[in-house]
Amino acid sequence: MELTPCEKFLLSDSSDSDDSDVETMLATFRQQTLVMALAVKEHEDEYRKRRRGSTVGRLCISRNRHLGNEMLMQDYFSENPTYPAHLFRRRYRMRRSLFVKIVEACEANYRYFTQRRNAAGLKGFSAIKKSPQLCG
Repeated sequence: MELTPCEKFLLSDSSDSDDSDVETMLATFRQQTLVMALAVKEHEDEYRKRRRGSTVGRLCISRNRHLGNEMLMQDYFSENPTYPAHLFRRRYRMRRSLFVKIVEACEANYRYFTQRRNAAGLKGFSAIKKSPQLCG
């Protein structure tokens, strides 16, 4: 094994009696370095096993999140909603205007309620879709 510049310096600067001590120290250092490198490699391998990410052959299920959001908006929040105001009030136990104010306040103050894209680049759930959690 080739000596590093630091090891060459240590060997050249010492006397004959200290050579064996320095060589022993260098051998120990090399062993410790090798053990540490193996431990790091083993840790990286374990981490890779735990974090697999997407797996080839796995089925990607389209859950039509955008369609669910559109249906929710049509059912309760459009100009001509499918369900009238009294059914909204029965379901959410508040007026639609109050619910919208709460959603807007949450969206303005909490990052969780903003609609963001996921790792695949698809839009996530909207604030309206996430907000019933607050009331339930």
